[in-house]
Amino acid sequence: MTLEAAALTKVTSAFRPKAYQRVFPLAHISTPLGTGPGMARFSSLKGNFNTLYAAASLAAAVAETIIRDRFEGVTVRRLFTSELAGSCVAPLTATALLDLVDLRTDGCFQLGVSTDIASARGEDDGWAASRELAQYIHDHTALDGFLYRSRLTGANCVAVFDRAVASKMTAGTARALPAARRLADALAALSVEVIL
Repeated sequence: MTLEAAALTKVTSAFRPKAYQRVFPLAHISTPLGTGPGMARFSSLKGNFNTLYAAASLAAAVAETIIRDRFEGVTVRRLFTSELAGSCVAPLTATALLDLVDLRTDGCFQLGVSTDIASARGEDDGWAASRELAQYIHDHTALDGFLYRSRLTGANCVAVFDRAVASKMTAGTARALPAARRLADALAALSVEVIL
């Protein structure tokens, strides 16, 4: 992959997320800024970097990490309490502007890459292309990651490379997801009912 510098400059935004929500495994509640190897949308192909994900709203963070595509074709949306119990949430804020590749509108088009990068549902639908782009951006630029829209809720999301997390991000107190403030509102916004 090769990207034109002018196109990359055109789609780079200086962005400072404030109180973005990160939903992650409860086992890591003590390290809300921690990252590890993954196989998500903007993960490394070579294993030489990790990526932290957060969303502008708790509803988007829950949709992106827990719900995903499970409610396609169903009219009743239910989650078991146990499905929430294994997760926690922390608010993340950038302490400095992040230089992010902005894929919320025409970023993929401007870069000349597959639009599946911004909206594919999973590995089989285009994550190979998004991982290839992430690998290129990480290895050939000093950019901090990506700004994109949740394909589920439309809310802004960020994917921040680990190299920028320690120097440009801070986390508030992490809480077990079932104890999170506004969880009921977030689930209501997603039309999800929690059952025992």
